[in-house]
Amino acid sequence: MNANTSCKQLVRTFKERWRIERSYEDLKGELGLDHYEGRSFVGWHDHVTAVLACYAFLVAESVRSFPPSQARETHHHALGNAA
Repeated sequence: MNANTSCKQLVRTFKERWRIERSYEDLKGELGLDHYEGRSFVGWHDHVTAVLACYAFLVAESVRSFPPSQARETHHHALGNAA
């Protein structure tokens, strides 16, 4: 960020960081991202890939079960165009 960064951009950045941290906590707590105890990169890569695939499935099912409202999509789209 620089001196010309707007307040909206700062808030959006902080919110994105919170979302990333929340997702990481979900990956560790609910899906076992931090449970890998192997020693090879290939094993770790397979573990992380499986956890991320499970997380993608859960997010997709959540969106399918609780679709975003039209008002929220419009508001989110407007914020995306503001930056």
